[in-house]
Amino acid sequence: MLPPYNHKGFSLLTALTLTASVASFAVFSDGAEGAVIITGEETGGNVIFTYSGKIDTTVLDSPINAGTGKLIDPINSRFFSSGDDNFTNNRFYLIFLPGSGPTNFGTAEQILASSATGDLFGFSNSKSSLQIALKNNYVSNDPINGSLTFDNATFSSLGVDDSQSYIWTLLPNNDTITLQFASPTPVPEPSMVLGTVVVLGLGGLFGKRK
Repeated sequence: MLPPYNHKGFSLLTALTLTASVASFAVFSDGAEGAVIITGEETGGNVIFTYSGKIDTTVLDSPINAGTGKLIDPINSRFFSSGDDNFTNNRFYLIFLPGSGPTNFGTAEQILASSATGDLFGFSNSKSSLQIALKNNYVSNDPINGSLTFDNATFSSLGVDDSQSYIWTLLPNNDTITLQFASPTPVPEPSMVLGTVVVLGLGGLFGKRK
């Protein structure tokens, strides 16, 4: 007669095996693949693009030195930003492959930003190859963070189509660059500000009388 089937032991063994498999998969699938997310937002009467992420440069073509600026070029799918005003040695990684992604994210041509902060980052998909711009001492998969601000602007005035998100894929490393948009933050009307001050003042007055 065969021994009784030990369900509990099998379940424990299965759980341990699955746990080990998941852990192994996590280690091998983590890889060096990177991504950068750019979020555009209308706030306080301005448009601000914030970006963060990382790029795997280990499999990209050899870089060349080229100058960039602080700008967007929606009709040509270009975005460049840096808190550093020294653009003479900013590194371009050139990818001579037909990367996937839209060739525009709006209708306007080059528009210079009012200000920028953080790390140098940029991309261009206006030609047959997708290009990215990084600082000349960038180390693969280092964090990238920064912002690009356009004063007294809206997406409409910048010629940016914010009705959808945009994703570009860098080949051959499969890193992605995503441009997405946050809901606009309304600018309070003067009457609303005055009304708030009055209500707060009356609240303080009645509070003292109690």
